[in-house]
Amino acid sequence: MAKVSEDLANTVAANTHINEVHFTATGHHYFNVHAHGKEKYGRVFRDTIIKDGKKQVVEAPDLNTKIVETLTREEIFGGKKKKD
Repeated sequence: MAKVSEDLANTVAANTHINEVHFTATGHHYFNVHAHGKEKYGRVFRDTIIKDGKKQVVEAPDLNTKIVETLTREEIFGGKKKKD
């Protein structure tokens, strides 16, 4: 189970709009995640390129921020676990 620090728990408690906290394998947490295929990531790099005279946005996930566990606010305060 992801380690929830006192500061993180206080932040979640003080911000009722936070419904989930997402964790990487190294324990970093994110409140918002980006879906890339079937996986979720804490960060996605975006770049604008010009192809055939048209602008296109290209996205690539930051592989170091792959989400491996998600806890709901109830799980943070109740100690239960939800895996991704």
